[in-house]
Amino acid sequence: METNYYLGGYYLILQNPITYWGNKIKVINSASGCFNDHLLNGWSYSWSSNNNPWIDKIKHSCLIDDSIITAIRKWTMLASAAGKIGLPNVFADLDTLNEYRKTFSPICLM
Repeated sequence: METNYYLGGYYLILQNPITYWGNKIKVINSASGCFNDHLLNGWSYSWSSNNNPWIDKIKHSCLIDDSIITAIRKWTMLASAAGKIGLPNVFADLDTLNEYRKTFSPICLM
């Protein structure tokens, strides 16, 4: 028996200003990591080290410190084990994304 289904999810991104193309485009509305930063990324997992290339940028952009990074990593581990997030950097449902956003990143998302 064939089963058809689709998998989907949500990305939470921090838009980066575009500094090329003559600066005619200020931001690109895309979930692509080529243009914007994912606020759930490799640095968010407990197995990631503190020398991850995104960690300093996220700390600066979102005004968070090492204690928040530790809390994010714990939350991510539990959410991943519960099937609420998946790779790469995707929230399985909007409620999980909103929980993460409200808990960890209110400053950079306002």
